[in-house]
Amino acid sequence: MNIVCLDMEGVLVPEIWIAFAEESGIPELRRTTRDEPDYDKLMRWRIDLLRQRGLKLSAIQETISRIDPLPGAKDFLDALRKDTQVVILSDTFDQFAMPLMAKLGYPTLLCNTLEVDGEGYITRHLMRCEHSKLTTVKALQSIGYDTIASGDSKLSKDKCCAYLTKVGLCANDYLDREVDVSLSGGEVKRIEIATILARRGSLMIFDEPEAGIDLWSFARLTETFEQIHREHQAAMIIISHQERIIQLADEIAVIAGGRIAHRGTTEEILPLILADTLGGCPVLNREEARS
Repeated sequence: MNIVCLDMEGVLVPEIWIAFAEESGIPELRRTTRDEPDYDKLMRWRIDLLRQRGLKLSAIQETISRIDPLPGAKDFLDALRKDTQVVILSDTFDQFAMPLMAKLGYPTLLCNTLEVDGEGYITRHLMRCEHSKLTTVKALQSIGYDTIASGDSKLSKDKCCAYLTKVGLCANDYLDREVDVSLSGGEVKRIEIATILARRGSLMIFDEPEAGIDLWSFARLTETFEQIHREHQAAMIIISHQERIIQLADEIAVIAGGRIAHRGTTEEILPLILADTLGGCPVLNREEARS
């Protein structure tokens, strides 16, 4: 069973604090977690600044009332919710989010809350739990959900170009294209691989990454694998029948009949694979018999 977890700000709606910074004329409020990764520290600073400037919760809510979802966000959510369950995971607060949820069709929202005094000033923020997004995703996984999570971390155009180039795609031809039926199977495959590379995970699993791509793109892909291996950027598990990819491995496991038939270093196992391949070819067997 699948469930999709989406961030809210920067994904479905504009950044609330940036919008309020512009309306209030306080550029310091444009700071986000990209500038201050410690969210608790950032929120305490925001609350102190609001108090200093005499700004109450209602001032922020007035700005929020004029914020609309990003173009296509409502249609995207509607289409997605027809196929799977969707949860919005956000570090925002229910006092901020509810008007926006109304404009998005009231998807399920998990967020935090604010304490407000009798005069309407925000006094502190209350987090649902520590590391709320990651904790929630792990909790969903623990009860059997295949969880797909997406946020608003953005790659620069140069980095996007670099990742696409690594899989043999000309970035200028693909950065502004839709991922739809106009893409060939090979193009989709390479974009998927570029996406995995961009995530910079500690473990990457590739199932026949060479399938459906041309020789030049295959060469670029193997160079990328070699670089990852050489620089110890991540552990890789690659399921492949290509000798050039197999030669990159520190350890090879040969699966036959649903069991591990051989396992060892490249020097130990690759000759066995090649011998088995040659030995199973009737044409080569006949030629050897004649000689």
